[in-house]
Amino acid sequence: MSKFRLTVGTRALGTLYACLALSLSAYAPTALAAEAKDAKEPKCEVTEKFSEKYKIAAAAAQKTPEPDWAATLPAVKEAFALAKKPCEQAAAAQLQRSAAYSLKNDDEIILAAKQMNSVPGVSDKDKQTNLQLIYQTLIKQKNYDAAIPALKDYIAVAGANAENLDLLARLYYQQKDCAGATETIEKIRQTTPPASEQVLLMAQDCYYKANDTARQSSATEELLYRFPKDSYMIGVLALNQNADERALLNLYRLAFAKGFLQKQAQIVDYAGLAERAGVASEAARILEKSAADHWITLDDKNSKLLATEKRNAADDKKSLPALDKEARAGKSGNKDIAVGYAYFGLEDYASAVDSIKRGLTGDRAGDVKRADDANMVLGISLARLGKFDEATAAFTAAKADARMKKAAEAWTALMK
Repeated sequence: MSKFRLTVGTRALGTLYACLALSLSAYAPTALAAEAKDAKEPKCEVTEKFSEKYKIAAAAAQKTPEPDWAATLPAVKEAFALAKKPCEQAAAAQLQRSAAYSLKNDDEIILAAKQMNSVPGVSDKDKQTNLQLIYQTLIKQKNYDAAIPALKDYIAVAGANAENLDLLARLYYQQKDCAGATETIEKIRQTTPPASEQVLLMAQDCYYKANDTARQSSATEELLYRFPKDSYMIGVLALNQNADERALLNLYRLAFAKGFLQKQAQIVDYAGLAERAGVASEAARILEKSAADHWITLDDKNSKLLATEKRNAADDKKSLPALDKEARAGKSGNKDIAVGYAYFGLEDYASAVDSIKRGLTGDRAGDVKRADDANMVLGISLARLGKFDEATAAFTAAKADARMKKAAEAWTALMK
């Protein structure tokens, strides 16, 4: 089959970029206290030239009724240039930062923050604040190329968490750097809280572009389990088209149960898989419901298919009591499972549970060909009866077989 690309068409990417832009806009700098409003002369032995310039800057900052930041900024920059001692540099840089912020001069904010961090002995707290101010201001300017290394500098000092890694991934993705984005996203997926929906969409898109089907599948599955939508369910189905037939059938069952399966080709495929699994009544039922809900059209081909499935279902229902009696009298787990499947197709889930459990018990289980699938149908039947703990146990048994792992995980995540 052709490579499937979930939710990364023009419309979906447009929405994703809109979310990204909205998220980035939220990182505008938070207000800094105008600490220089009450600036005082540095308490250190300062040089005369520095003192002259700093006093001019401080006087402008303390001017009433409003500080004269426009006069403060050039004066304090000259003071910083004249500063020889760390205490002089620290005082000037702090006042310079306040003036630049009050003037809303982004370039001067960045310059002041960098100069403040260049002062020997700057505290870790101040360094962290300045690094944050730098990357936030660069994002405000939409200078994302420069914001990425600035944010990484901040993370190196402040530590990585889900929030700042999320932002870093978005910046990489904004710049179409999928390598940087996915490396960061893999770190996010190991943190608490888990990755956001938008971050997983970015991962899904990047893994698609890299032809990394395994990781694309992993991102798509997490999207489905945590943010259930028809598009994610359809993506999981598409990425499993070449999987084991019984596993795919159980994924179709989940999609149909959740109302996510509304494409004619997939519904017809589902019916065919159910028929081949020996559950004609299920095939007939889903075709009838889909036609009633206008998800499929009953053209000649589909009408013939429905008629065939209804005949097969009627035959199965007619012969079921005798088959059930024969299975109970014998010792073949495989026959018990077949009877259980017939009850499942008729939506008699209590009888399905009894028959399948019997087939999976003791010596009867010896001839059961697909215990994984039997446990899946058992789990689905139990879920339909509202017995979710027992259903979980059945799905856990089913996923012990690698062929059924994804289907079992999907049902476990979404059965409620």
